[in-house]
Amino acid sequence: MAFLGIELGSTRIKAQVISERGEILASGSYRWESKRINGYWAYEPAEIFFGLRATLASLRQALTAKSPFCLPKIECIGISGMMHGCIALDQDDQWLAEFRTWRNTYTHEASERLSEVLNCNFPIRWSVSHLYQALLNGETYVRQIYRLMTLSCYVHYCLTGEFVLGIGDAAGMFPIGARTISYDKGRLETLDRVLAPYNLPYQVESILPRILLAGEPAGQLSSKGSELLGQCDWLSPGILFCPPEGDAGTGMVATNCVRPKTGNISAGTSIFAMFVLEHGLSRPYFEIDMVATPDGLPVAMVHCNNGCNEIDAFAALFQDLIRRLGLNVSDNQLYETLYRAAAETVPYDGLLLYNYVAAEPITGIEQGCPLLMRKAQSRFDLAALMQSQLYSALASLRIGMEILDREGVEIEELRAHGGFFKSSDAGQKALSAATSKPVVLLEHAGEGGAYGIALLALYRVRYARTCSLADFLDTEIFSDTECDRYLAGEEACKNFEDFLVDYRRGLALEAKVSELLS
Repeated sequence: MAFLGIELGSTRIKAQVISERGEILASGSYRWESKRINGYWAYEPAEIFFGLRATLASLRQALTAKSPFCLPKIECIGISGMMHGCIALDQDDQWLAEFRTWRNTYTHEASERLSEVLNCNFPIRWSVSHLYQALLNGETYVRQIYRLMTLSCYVHYCLTGEFVLGIGDAAGMFPIGARTISYDKGRLETLDRVLAPYNLPYQVESILPRILLAGEPAGQLSSKGSELLGQCDWLSPGILFCPPEGDAGTGMVATNCVRPKTGNISAGTSIFAMFVLEHGLSRPYFEIDMVATPDGLPVAMVHCNNGCNEIDAFAALFQDLIRRLGLNVSDNQLYETLYRAAAETVPYDGLLLYNYVAAEPITGIEQGCPLLMRKAQSRFDLAALMQSQLYSALASLRIGMEILDREGVEIEELRAHGGFFKSSDAGQKALSAATSKPVVLLEHAGEGGAYGIALLALYRVRYARTCSLADFLDTEIFSDTECDRYLAGEEACKNFEDFLVDYRRGLALEAKVSELLS
């Protein structure tokens, strides 16, 4: 028996098959990118299942290479996806608007109003922020909404017919009630009063998915769902599903960070930190999202819209040069070389970089505009450039995390995963320098989400009735997992602090340049 985890991330759709012991048997992937569609960051609806089929074909090829005559029997499937944003369907399951992803930042007015009337931080990325902003903008499709969902919920619904969502992803649609596994009833009532002048034919709760905890039944693969997966005769109707989850929740599972006082960092297209809390914060902060672990514990989330985009852009520039020179260097070789250069930790002397491809609410930047500046005498070579790239990717995160430090949130170490940590050890060193905390990379650090949701599928079938999610991860999965722990020295930490001083000073200029070039 085996278990399949699928994650629809921002730049890749990934799939992994794991054994009953949590060992990765094979992986597959498909690259995709969001596009500007009608003015919004979105993905084409048809590409969702085209990419999913391509991913599964890649996975099947990898499995066949290992065992040509016998594919493993899949016992349970899990779907993970990028959190936030929204997909709106009508009563006939037809799309009413573009899939408005977390990357869109046009919902400031809705976010501010909802934060005020609901007395909580209501981020611009959250699904109901998109719903309310559409009303404020006079978009008529809102009256026809029958189901409002995230990406993981949508794919799960298409494959199973079950309109459900794991509590971690649901917490990025609308606030969860204290000590409950449901949307906050009081805030829902307040929201319905706020929306009353629009005379909508529904109450908001009725269009949101039903919330499930990790381990609960979440349906099975339908005949229609099996057809959507294409040439996958080994994925036949009847396979069980675990609750779909967001990439934040599956990242926590993949790094074994579901107990209070644990924290993890996910770094890829975006970058965010998750801290499982012993108790709530003293007050709402617009920089901090309050979400949940897949089994319902409160989590403080520091989410930055910009992560590795600018690193990828420079890598593409260097690859263009390499090819024009008639050379052949693989992308993996290129990234390994770039990250090795970044790991040299040269003294910071004025090479300042902002990686803002999109807006960055944490630092108050409303429009994205990458910016590179340097003093005339600054060191300008590959090591200095790549160090600034890594520091820039972490700067906004560090600024948000300072709030949790002031709140007295205790985290002994940070467990990290994502593409930022796949090449060399530069990402690990930079994160430790940025936070002055030990950074732990687990064995599967590069593929957090797909692995995490596969573990949730395994937990759903084999362990949910007998132990907690945290005990399952501690005793059955991570008890003997190899890890790499690193704590930056004083010199490296000071180097980042020097960079951060200039970074804060330059934010006003970054805002002005963004406005000028918009």
